[in-house]
Amino acid sequence: ARVVPPVPEGAGRREMLVLGIESSCDDTGAAVVRGDGTVLAEAIASQVGVHEEWGGVVPKLAQQSHRAAIDGTVAEALRRAAVSPADLSAVAVTVGPGLALCLDVGVRKALSLCREHRIPLVRVHHMEAHALVTWLPSCHAHHAPRPHPPSASVPQAPPPPPLLSGLLPPFPFLTLLVSGGHNMLVLSRAVGDHTVLGS
Repeated sequence: ARVVPPVPEGAGRREMLVLGIESSCDDTGAAVVRGDGTVLAEAIASQVGVHEEWGGVVPKLAQQSHRAAIDGTVAEALRRAAVSPADLSAVAVTVGPGLALCLDVGVRKALSLCREHRIPLVRVHHMEAHALVTWLPSCHAHHAPRPHPPSASVPQAPPPPPLLSGLLPPFPFLTLLVSGGHNMLVLSRAVGDHTVLGS
């Protein structure tokens, strides 16, 4: 599989369909995302019941659970999106950081799909994905304030900050990431250009 190059703005980006696969720790996740960032569907297989008696994630048990769930989770995400693997433009998969035993399951599934359908593989850095998730249109749609009709009896709120207005956070920006064992303050200058200021 090859790495997919950036896609320019325009109709081509909207028409892209990317399957994302996540297996870095204790949940198996898959989602179908359009090229403009719209999440068409997602599916998650939780492992809470597997690890709760141990008080934490057991890597070998997590790997076994990922193996048992990966095919069904991917198939369910594709079904919910009404997309077949042949319709995909690429497959994106978490390659790290994470538990190596677990990452291996997702990567193998992604490589298998890419080989079978002759489509590109996109390697995703787990922490960069967290930092850039605010660029998804669905985030702005969920958090954008709902308009209310003007009323003399209800005080009007001040204008929302730019992010809540649906604008992308401009580079450079700071992100506080709190994700399992990877807690850090990151300065992001561009996609792929990040500096960890503290961890």
